[in-house]
Amino acid sequence: MFMGRYWLAEYEWAAHKPFALEAGVSNEVIDAIRVGKMPPFARRDEELVFAFLTQLHEQRKVDDALYQELVEEIGEGGVVDLVGIAGYYTLISMTIKVFEVPHPPSVAPELPQESN
Repeated sequence: MFMGRYWLAEYEWAAHKPFALEAGVSNEVIDAIRVGKMPPFARRDEELVFAFLTQLHEQRKVDDALYQELVEEIGEGGVVDLVGIAGYYTLISMTIKVFEVPHPPSVAPELPQESN
């Protein structure tokens, strides 16, 4: 969901929101991500993943302390997987945006509109 929100890719957001809910992500966390606020995470691993992805996208790097904290939480292999998944969904989101893939017709748009 992070990538869908970051890129304002409605199709990706709509496709992944049901999976997030099914996986136990709360509506409060989903709504905070949707509006660009810090989510009220109940789990430390979720908070660290969000902080990692946010820092990576905002600064184009991750500081050593955050990297180490995430490695301690999810393991080095988990961090490698996270970066790979983030890259993959960046590609998907970019594709959705470039080719103007609309949100599914059965789902109302939820993300903020882009300003020109």
